This record gives sequence, C-alpha cells and structure tokens, in this order.
Amino acid sequence: MLIDDNKIDLFVSQQTIHNLDSKILVSMFSSSVSAFRYFENLDHQASPDSCELPDLIFLDINMPEMNGFQLLERFNSMDLFKKFFIEIVMLSSSKNDYDINKSKNNGLCSNYITKPLTKEKLERILCEASKIQ
Repeated sequence: MLIDDNKIDLFVSQQTIHNLDSKILVSMFSSSVSAFRYFENLDHQASPDSCELPDLIFLDINMPEMNGFQLLERFNSMDLFKKFFIEIVMLSSSKNDYDINKSKNNGLCSNYITKPLTKEKLERILCEASKIQ
C-alpha cells in the first residue's frame, strides 16, 4: 500500500513495485485522511478479510490535513494494528535527522527510506520483511 499526497511519487512507486513483480497488488491513497478512514472501517469489522489488509505500507511524512506521524499515532490506537502485523515504512523526501529518528522510535514503523523508491530499496525492504515474518 502506498500513502502519499504526491501523485507523481505514487505513480513512480507503483511502477517500481510492478516492475519488480507485476503480481503484487498495490493499493494507493493520495490522502492520509482517506487511508485512515479505510483502516478505521476495517478496525470496526469483527474479522477483517485478510485480502483487505496490506502486508506493507509505504507512508509519506509531509502531507496536508494529517501528516505521516499523525497517521501513525492514529494507527497506534487501532486494534487492527495490535492484532495483525502490518509493516510500515516511511518513504519520504526528508533527510532530516529528526524525521528519521522519530520514525525509528515509533513502534509501528519498521524502516525509513528516502524517495524515490527504487528497485534496490524495495528489494532490501522486502528482504528485511521476510526475515521479520
């Protein structure tokens, strides 16, 4: 899943994922609010369908209305993220040490990478994710 307000970044990231493996289903949200609503609806279901849950979320930090850190705070309060392992990776253009450290100190965020998403970065993330699960 990709959550980013920049449609060009969404497109580039989606193409990078599809170029690695065209069978990977990629959901995209261009708004953190709409992504939050999606997960809020799943959180209220007694048993969300596993095909509705992403294995991996690439989350941008700088977005209007609700930034990536605010969205992580909301995710922290959801039962869904306590019951299921959903890996979240910050994918941001920021190289700011504060953003990097804040991401690394958030229990839901497993990694931080800078844009653009490249084949090499994606392969590294997927390799690390397979070691966790």
